[in-house]
Amino acid sequence: MCSSITLVNYGGQFPAGTSFKSFDHFRQIHLSKEFKMYDYGSPEANGKQYGGQAVPPSYPIERIKDFPIAMFVGKTDMLSAPGDYCTLRDLLERQNSLVEFH
Repeated sequence: MCSSITLVNYGGQFPAGTSFKSFDHFRQIHLSKEFKMYDYGSPEANGKQYGGQAVPPSYPIERIKDFPIAMFVGKTDMLSAPGDYCTLRDLLERQNSLVEFH
């Protein structure tokens, strides 16, 4: 993932064309190092959104099977780390979903 300084720099330029919630969700993922759904801040609020679950569930990436996906990553992208996108690439390849990787 990116560093805290990168997030501050990113935050100075954005949210151009995005919402605060999207940016906050990116922050949550960065801090937790887990690809989970948005955390609404309390067990009660999360429970309303996620069928009684007090914490946000992880995205069910393992259920993406036989679905064509093209991944485009930048070698100098300050918001993605090779370990992260390579892990996702490998998972999608095993599930017969990755059709292109650039």
